[in-house]
Amino acid sequence: MILIDATYSEYTGGKTPEYPGGCAKDASTDEGFDGTEYKARWHNDVIGAMHAVFVAAFGDINRVTNRPDNVLDSDFLRAIKQLTKVQADVARVVKNINGAETILTWSELNVFYSEERHFAAFASFNGKYKEFLPVKAWAEEDGVHVYIRYQDADGNVIDGTPVIKWNTGKWGTYKWGQQTYMSTNIIVKEVFE
Repeated sequence: MILIDATYSEYTGGKTPEYPGGCAKDASTDEGFDGTEYKARWHNDVIGAMHAVFVAAFGDINRVTNRPDNVLDSDFLRAIKQLTKVQADVARVVKNINGAETILTWSELNVFYSEERHFAAFASFNGKYKEFLPVKAWAEEDGVHVYIRYQDADGNVIDGTPVIKWNTGKWGTYKWGQQTYMSTNIIVKEVFE
């Protein structure tokens, strides 16, 4: 965007709280030359670009307020926020998961949960583990559930992470019979209807 000041045109108004970057000054009459003369090509380029962003965000032009945008009230900014919100992850974390099913609470993920919001959860290992099946993840009222399974040497599917074997971990790090921790990437996205 450009700043509307004297370097752009001699026909400018002062800076205001609504227009901190300056504003254009209209001609006092239809035939007057004491204000900015807008060319159709420039107008269509600027307004067309703003309308394109708005339609991409909200599906049509009907929700435009038909008021000039300013710092305090902007259709264009609302459209950008909507487009960003649709693409944004609400959580992106790496967690050590052990056992079969682990629940990561919404507060642990720093996500505000409500029944009106819908979430999709995705998980993958933070590393290469060929014997493991793809990690399952889903969102419920209590948080994101992460479910891990692997195949043993005989091809049997076993729920959870493997049990620590004797002499495979540092002394005092694990308890006897405890399952190993797997570093797991978790991404949560908000889904919009």
